[in-house]
Amino acid sequence: MEAQNKHTISFAGSGNVGSFLSVELFKAGCSIKQIFSRTLENAQILADKVNAEPIANIDLIDDKIDLLIVALPDRIIPEFCKDLNTALAKRREAGETNGHDKPLLNVASTAGSVLLSEFSFPFILNGVLYPLQSFTMSTKPSVNNIPFCIEAEDGRLNILLKHIAAIISDDVREVNSQQRLKLHLAAVYSSNFSNHLFAIAHKIIQQSNLDFNILWPLLSETVNRLKECNPEDVQTGPAIRNDMQTIEKHIELLSKYENEYFGRIYQLMSESIQIMSTKKTDKN
Repeated sequence: MEAQNKHTISFAGSGNVGSFLSVELFKAGCSIKQIFSRTLENAQILADKVNAEPIANIDLIDDKIDLLIVALPDRIIPEFCKDLNTALAKRREAGETNGHDKPLLNVASTAGSVLLSEFSFPFILNGVLYPLQSFTMSTKPSVNNIPFCIEAEDGRLNILLKHIAAIISDDVREVNSQQRLKLHLAAVYSSNFSNHLFAIAHKIIQQSNLDFNILWPLLSETVNRLKECNPEDVQTGPAIRNDMQTIEKHIELLSKYENEYFGRIYQLMSESIQIMSTKKTDKN
C-alpha cells in the first residue's frame, strides 16, 4: 500500500461499493470532488462523509478530475456511460474543451461482469477498478487485503488505476474482461451462494432452538483447509459417501419448510457433488 497521494476523484453511485471506496480513498488523502446519485439525498449522505459536492444531474459531472469511479449496478453502467458521453459531447459543441480537442474523462467501473467494450464511448477513456470483495453497510473489510483487478486499454489510464488502487491495497492485479467475468462468476458461487446456504442453515438451526455459533468451528475448518487444499480433494458429507439413507432423511426434513427450494437445492447440490466425484475418479 502506497503513501498518501492527492488525486482528485469523483464517484457515480452512493451504495455499498461507492461508499466504501470513497471513504477509504478519502482517508488515504485523495480529494473526493463529487458524489453523483440519481437520488440527491443519498448523494448528500455520502458527500458529507468525504467532503464532496453532491449532485443528481449527470450534466453537472466535472470533467476536470483525475478519475470518475462508476460504482453503479452492473446493468446500469453502459447506459450511464452513454448518457455521460452525450453530456461530454455537448460540452465540446459548446467549446468547453478544457484546452483539448475534445473533453475526455477517465472513467473506471467497479463492475465484475461488465466488459470493457460495453462502456466504450468517444469522450470517455474507460477502465476497470474491480475490488474482489463483498460489501455491506454494516461490515468493514480490511481494504489493504482486497485484490483490486485493473483493466484499461489506454496506457496512461492503466498506470493511473494501478496507482490509485495501490494507495489503499497491497494486492493490485491486471485482469482482462474475460478473466474478470469468470472471476465474478467464481465469486458469486463462493460468496453469494455460500452465504445463501448459510442463511438456510441459520433457519434450520433457529428452528432447533440452538445457536448458530455452534457451527463456527466447522465453518472455520472448512475455509482454513482451502488455503492448502483443492476444494474437490477435501469434499466430505453424505453425498460424497453416497449415503442415500441420510440424504433421503434430510430431504424429508426440508420438505416441511415453506421455501420449496431448500429441498431442491439440497438434492441438486448432492447430485453435483456425486457427478464431480465420479468424473474425478474416472480421470484417476
